[in-house]
Amino acid sequence: MWGIDRRKALEFLANGDLDEMLEQIYVAYEELKRRHECVLIEGTQFCRDASALDAHIASALGSPVLLATNVDALRQLWSSKDHAGNLQDWATEIATYTRCSALAFEKLKVRVVGGFVYGSSDAPDMRKVFSKWKLQFVGALPGFDERENPVKAFANNIEMEALKRNMPEENAARVSPLLFRNSLFSRAKENNQVILLPEGDEPRTVQAAGFILQHGLCSLILLGEREKLLEAAKVSNVDLRSAIIKDPSDPQELEKYATVYYQTRKHKGMTLEKAREILGNDPITLGTCMVSAGDADGMVCGAVHTTANTVRPALQIIKTDPATPIVSSVMFICLEDAVVAYADVAINASPSADELATIAIASADTVTAFGLEPRVALLSYATGDSNAGRGRCQHRKIQTPGFITRGTIPGAASICLPRSQG
Repeated sequence: MWGIDRRKALEFLANGDLDEMLEQIYVAYEELKRRHECVLIEGTQFCRDASALDAHIASALGSPVLLATNVDALRQLWSSKDHAGNLQDWATEIATYTRCSALAFEKLKVRVVGGFVYGSSDAPDMRKVFSKWKLQFVGALPGFDERENPVKAFANNIEMEALKRNMPEENAARVSPLLFRNSLFSRAKENNQVILLPEGDEPRTVQAAGFILQHGLCSLILLGEREKLLEAAKVSNVDLRSAIIKDPSDPQELEKYATVYYQTRKHKGMTLEKAREILGNDPITLGTCMVSAGDADGMVCGAVHTTANTVRPALQIIKTDPATPIVSSVMFICLEDAVVAYADVAINASPSADELATIAIASADTVTAFGLEPRVALLSYATGDSNAGRGRCQHRKIQTPGFITRGTIPGAASICLPRSQG
């Protein structure tokens, strides 16, 4: 295995550290991709549940899979005493075994582009039985001498055109959670930003700050009393020495940003004295003023503050993009096998069709900015056609070139295929 050897892989699995193992494999894979036009990934063969492990690796790397079934090994297995009587249809047995392997990959939504058999010159014709299981049979590869060129042997015995037809388009490759996360990490490292964490001593914020600094993802400013924050870091066993810590009660800092707040809101009756009072008691508003002043590129908050309290200062101080008349939020959710984005319209209690279309388009733009292909669906609590009229209206309004749209569907069906089909 490239990147980690068999001993290390087994150690990861024994300790339940599958994610860490996949991370190391991914890093090695990306290194190979930079040096080569094409990377061939060989499946693992050192554990009993190899198909499940291979499925996790393929999912993490966003790679399609070509199944290879060793006919001679299966012949020995099914000829053993424990499998006596199972040789009535040898071709069906091979196809069934291959299909069972395919299920492990399909469970994680890994694209299975086909299957072939190898290791025997007298393998039966598998085309019909593979077709029965909806698998693309691409050929049989007999055993060959080690001195023979394996690439040539593969090309001479495998139906390359059938294989190519089933290969996904490169730009349509599914993005796994690991690919998505590492893409974000790489982009963050390449474009170092200063990010502000106003809820500095909150335990989850402290742990996240430690992770960010450990991986060099960005520069950090944390708001909070220095001693209290360092004590929280000690409790969480994280190192915050490279972070900038600002005390929100510092008179000099408070005066600087109170002036910013006053200038932004004086047309609404804000006074400098009132601005000092608000910023002294509200780290979110103080942090927003720091971003507005250009002392931070962005801010992450909401661990202990409500959505309203986190959004309101941004609307008042930074304001919205003139091209986007309505504000909405998008949540990226990393599922086991995919990344999805949900646009939350909670900020807008009852959006009109025009507003909902604007939210959908803005969300698609956000998804694109994060490197994903937007496929927009309007979700509903309703089932069937109970709100079909409004849904059709909204759907027509987001027929925008550049991304795929779906009509209104029940929310549960968006993540559960049986419900969408039932």
